[in-house]
Amino acid sequence: MQIRRASQSSLQLQLAPSLEHQTAAMLSILERYKWHQFSVVTSQIAGHDDFIQAVRERISEMQETFKLTILNAVLVTEALDLLELVKSESRVMLLYATREEAIHILTAAKELKITGENYVWIVTQSVIGNLQTPNQFPVGMLGRFISFYFNHKI
Repeated sequence: MQIRRASQSSLQLQLAPSLEHQTAAMLSILERYKWHQFSVVTSQIAGHDDFIQAVRERISEMQETFKLTILNAVLVTEALDLLELVKSESRVMLLYATREEAIHILTAAKELKITGENYVWIVTQSVIGNLQTPNQFPVGMLGRFISFYFNHKI
């Protein structure tokens, strides 16, 4: 939950789905399209270890019905960290980062040619942030935006 003052006269409360709900939604996309292998890409955003753990726990829950394999778990602190994805067979990436970090990560990914028609990037709500799409986000990037706002005038 995030509370911030939008202006002097209003208070904005934003609720986001839990990491467990977000990872379940992301992995259901993989299951739907029968994508068995993927990579996890994170920045140093708070909770990045929790995100990876939530993905692993959800994979364990699904093993009876659908086999999933994490090819790489990449913590991006600089653009060169993405070279690990270039060397791998991964074509599907789950991205957990802030919106600003995602812009830098996806710009570097484009330069390394790991975006485009042969790649899918599935992102968390923290990447989407709002419905204004930066030019750096690749065509075909998937994300789910859930808006729960309560505005109250003070």
